[in-house]
Amino acid sequence: MAVIINNTKNLIEFFMRSYIKDVNIAVDMTVGNGFDAQNILEIIKPKKLYCFDIQQKALDNSKNLLKDFSNYELILDNHRNFDKYVKDYVDFAIYNL
Repeated sequence: MAVIINNTKNLIEFFMRSYIKDVNIAVDMTVGNGFDAQNILEIIKPKKLYCFDIQQKALDNSKNLLKDFSNYELILDNHRNFDKYVKDYVDFAIYNL
């Protein structure tokens, strides 16, 4: 059966469903409004997801979207500084600019 991938969202979801397994720590380097974070939490189910953004409004929107999950942390900082917050080995990271 052929898989039709007609946009970036579908590509990311296909990649996560097909290839990403056994994730303990995941990082959404540019969480924005939280849609990728939601997919990460639903599809690959990491033990912990760190979500970075430099805008409080983005984190507020993400918090609202992710209200049914508890295994994530929203961080108001640039993703360049992720090593200040994430001390464990990162199994999966995404940048969606």
